[in-house]
Amino acid sequence: MGRIPRLWRYRYLTFLLMFGFALFHLWYIHKGFLDLAPDEAHYWEWSRRLDWSYYSKGPMVAYLIAASTRLCGATESCVRLPAVLLALGTATVVFLLTRRLFTSERAGFLAVLISSVIPLFSAGSMLMTIDAPLAFFWILALFSLQRVVDRSAKPVEGPRQKWGWWLLLALALGLGLQSKYTMLLFLPCLASYMFLSPYASLYL
Repeated sequence: MGRIPRLWRYRYLTFLLMFGFALFHLWYIHKGFLDLAPDEAHYWEWSRRLDWSYYSKGPMVAYLIAASTRLCGATESCVRLPAVLLALGTATVVFLLTRRLFTSERAGFLAVLISSVIPLFSAGSMLMTIDAPLAFFWILALFSLQRVVDRSAKPVEGPRQKWGWWLLLALALGLGLQSKYTMLLFLPCLASYMFLSPYASLYL
């Protein structure tokens, strides 16, 4: 560790932590210690009959399972593979968001560490349910919003970058809605923030 620049130390630790957990999750699902949960089997059945939407849920989980099983086969580990990848993506965005909020890579590392050891999130990293893509797109929407807020305070960078983050925010909201309709709750939260923020006029 002595040769690693102090500024990058927590960045490397975070990457080691994320990929360590991801490799463990891949090993665990490959060994097949747990059968598919009823919900997972239900979503796998959806993936065999893709549609624009389903009775109670959006189609995202079915699309992800379909893509995974067509790449590596209709096995339990392939059904759950998207959950591991989404968890890795979620942890990455958690690190990036926390680092920007607190201007500290140590804070980003701690945020990833805490979220990784919480049983609910740890189990969710190995179960392919609608909550896996929802968590990823929700945190991606938060990160995009933070970048909009941050860049709005710096007009010298021009409006193009700001609109790029607005588009990413809209994309995250749309894909999150296709994952689970709970994503709609992000909109009143966003509206409340825009209304209560003293800098709201900068974002509109």
